[in-house]
Amino acid sequence: SQGGVGTWCFGAGASSRAEDFVDGVDLLVGSAGSHQDLARLQTIVRVPLGTAGGPLNVTQGLGARSVESGLLTVVLRGNDAYFGRAEAAGAALEIEDLASLHVTGDAAYAQVAAALAVDGGGGFRIMTDQAGDRASLEPSAVLAALCASSAAPLPSAGCLLRYDIRSRAAAPGLAYEVVPGQAAAAAAFMQGLVGGSDYAAALGANFSALLAAKYQLSSSSRARRAFWISPAVAYAPADVAGRARFALSQRVVIVALVHFVAPGGARRRALLSSAAGLSAGAAAVTTVEFGAGL
Repeated sequence: SQGGVGTWCFGAGASSRAEDFVDGVDLLVGSAGSHQDLARLQTIVRVPLGTAGGPLNVTQGLGARSVESGLLTVVLRGNDAYFGRAEAAGAALEIEDLASLHVTGDAAYAQVAAALAVDGGGGFRIMTDQAGDRASLEPSAVLAALCASSAAPLPSAGCLLRYDIRSRAAAPGLAYEVVPGQAAAAAAFMQGLVGGSDYAAALGANFSALLAAKYQLSSSSRARRAFWISPAVAYAPADVAGRARFALSQRVVIVALVHFVAPGGARRRALLSSAAGLSAGAAAVTTVEFGAGL
């Protein structure tokens, strides 16, 4: 690909600080079958929490030459000081929605970047359901006009909008939550990305176990969460099987709506996004550049 730039930020409502609940977000690019491989992954550790309107921080370039080496792991790290308290039992970090924009072509990317820079949400709106105590991400009218939905049958537009996670559910073949002790599921997900080989199965099982150990993931706690996203390919393998179409993303923008769920169900909504220009309450801004070869 020609490479691309994504901007990550995290925001919280004025009544609370994101730092009270989240230490930061780790981003890992690639996959690993051993501790040595894990140590060599391109990693941005603890995307910092700063102030709204702060300068963009270009952290490092990220590149990959295969689907598995371009796998993106997003790790939410709950604040140990908070989640370690007895009264925090039952608290959780949840990704409500995670959308990805897959853009091909410089002209299309310039239009998308302009739409994302619009004040008041960065191209996405947070739609709330007070009765159901839920929220969702919806593209603005301008962004929706630029980026066709992946729900349409293989759109040919220069920008594709897909939901890798929707209403807390990972889209089959597109996203996967790493859960300790679920080696078979991790193996199956990796096979879906790179082919049904023993190599892919072993890679999925081993990488999930390594991440669970590194980040102390627990099936009984939602203080730390890890998710796999495959940004390199715009379409799920099952969608293009037998078709004369195979699209590689040149630039990818990730936007995720994160909920902090306090004991008893109280919520603090936050936005983890690759969209610049968030409204008041936005915090850390870190830029991730995907280099040629992804």
